[in-house]
Amino acid sequence: MSWGDLGELAERGWEIGSHSRSHPHLPALTDEELRDELRDSFEQCSSNLGRPCRSIAYPYGDVDVRVATLAREVGYQTGACLAHSLVKLGPHRWPRVGIWHDDSDLRFRLKISPLTRAARASRMGPSLGRVQGWWRRTRPQV
Repeated sequence: MSWGDLGELAERGWEIGSHSRSHPHLPALTDEELRDELRDSFEQCSSNLGRPCRSIAYPYGDVDVRVATLAREVGYQTGACLAHSLVKLGPHRWPRVGIWHDDSDLRFRLKISPLTRAARASRMGPSLGRVQGWWRRTRPQV
């Protein structure tokens, strides 16, 4: 999509956020590299859309406290990560649900169901995430 297309969506109420400048594994960057990556992406999105970029979806869903802190300092109001549970860890480590191209219809429906989301956001969410990870690693590939 072009910046014009994205601007049009933003005008219609869609939130257009950042996904970084060059899609690196953010926790592996030095402080300087991380600050440049986050700041440059924030400024590029804000400039091209004509409004402040409020959110970032971290590449690969990976974030740690240092990345979240620098994202806030750069100007992002929220940051979305992939996590085993949906327990909220603050606005810059907000859990999101990964939807993948090879998810079956059943798996997609389970991921978005209110019951599944409530369970993953509960105190048992981290345990459910570990079971889900184990299942993904051990199930036979069809």
